[in-house]
Amino acid sequence: MSKESFAKGATPLQVLFLVPRLDKASTRYRVLQYFPALEAAGIRHEIRALSKTSRHWLQLIRQVRAADVVFVQKKLFSFLELSLLRRLSKRLIYDFDDAVMYKDGPASAEQHARQRRRFAATAARADLLIAGNDYLCEEARACHRPTIMIPTPLDMTRYAARTPAEDAKGDVVLGWIGSRGT
Repeated sequence: MSKESFAKGATPLQVLFLVPRLDKASTRYRVLQYFPALEAAGIRHEIRALSKTSRHWLQLIRQVRAADVVFVQKKLFSFLELSLLRRLSKRLIYDFDDAVMYKDGPASAEQHARQRRRFAATAARADLLIAGNDYLCEEARACHRPTIMIPTPLDMTRYAARTPAEDAKGDVVLGWIGSRGT
């Protein structure tokens, strides 16, 4: 939908973002930082941190039905939850920047298999997959769904570049925003 169609009185696009938690780095860098651009384009949006309570799901059903696009960031659902989400969503986008198809840490073979099944089921039901790097993109494409790669960007207007210190040896220092376990 173009800006011109907004000006002619068309209903603005409504996007619902579903995220595991609002304080996660992936939520900040792959969802929240885009809100000013969405607002500037006239796209309405809501964000919901997911919960397992039944009351939460009752509220969520109404929001999913009202949205033109449901954008799920990283969360893998149970079969029942995913089936309901797919049935109610007009368009479903799944975005991930970590290897969510693999279980973190020590786990049984069944837990690893369940994680792979959940990823495959999510990928199979999404209208579009957005992967954070080439490796994840290949994993998603194996599910035979439309997939694009969008690396996790940094808003460089928020960070000032530093000039290397006089005594620096040319070493490159990288920061990590992931969890302690990874």
